[in-house]
Amino acid sequence: MQPTMRIGKGVCGIMVLASTLFGYDLHELRTTDTAGALSFAGSITRISLGVGYNYTIAPPIQVGFLPGFTYTSGNNTSATTLSFLAGPTFNFPGGYSLSNAVFLTGLVGLNHTSLGGISATKFAFAVEAGKRFALLSHFCYRPSFSVIKVLDADTVFAISFLAFAATF
Repeated sequence: MQPTMRIGKGVCGIMVLASTLFGYDLHELRTTDTAGALSFAGSITRISLGVGYNYTIAPPIQVGFLPGFTYTSGNNTSATTLSFLAGPTFNFPGGYSLSNAVFLTGLVGLNHTSLGGISATKFAFAVEAGKRFALLSHFCYRPSFSVIKVLDADTVFAISFLAFAATF
């Protein structure tokens, strides 16, 4: 019985080592553009969901992806947008904590929109800058400012006040 308990502890120890790199969290799961709104005055419904994932390849550098979904309905029409962006995140200072880092992210990918019976897929890119504020040991507040461009569409400037991340 005693060797089994030691093996179990060893396996757990390996799992813990696999999720950190010299004390630096390897994974970040974050919320992005997750909202829901219902406007009774104009009969408009908008639902937006997004969760991003970053993986640390070196202590100050992460690579990740950002899928998104938005549904808007009103005035007898609806639009659905699916997006998938990927790219690097640079954390400053390059210390050993994601929980309080300033960050800069560059993303490229595709944005697919369906409006009525018409749909189009366009190239998109984004730049995001922000700061993480530790709330708990592996959970932080993550406000940011983004500039998003989908080809043949207006540039969008966005401020994310209500965003969070879990690191592990």
